[in-house]
Amino acid sequence: MRTATTNLVLLRQLRDHKRRLFELEIADLDRQIIALESASPRPKRVERDLATRETDRNMLRVIQDANAPMRTSEIITRFGASRPKVTLWLASMVRRGHLVRVRKGLYSVAKEVPKL
Repeated sequence: MRTATTNLVLLRQLRDHKRRLFELEIADLDRQIIALESASPRPKRVERDLATRETDRNMLRVIQDANAPMRTSEIITRFGASRPKVTLWLASMVRRGHLVRVRKGLYSVAKEVPKL
């Protein structure tokens, strides 16, 4: 008789535990739905990629036309963009292998430029 009671208690505890787990999962899904509904739409990635490629091509042309390593300040004046933006572009292009950082603040085009 004691075993049956113990099993009955355990089954009820298991049922309550499972019910709490499902309620937590449903609450988490509700939070995710609310977050997605209130989020602002992001610009399409394709448009950003095309803009980035165009910027990369323009920057490569500017540095190639100089026929010598260029200072960050020169690139900023030729592009007419802000220093932080140009610095991010340059760092990104160095990471992808398009540019080589000769020394601090001095960049040149890599010998073999990967496909844009």
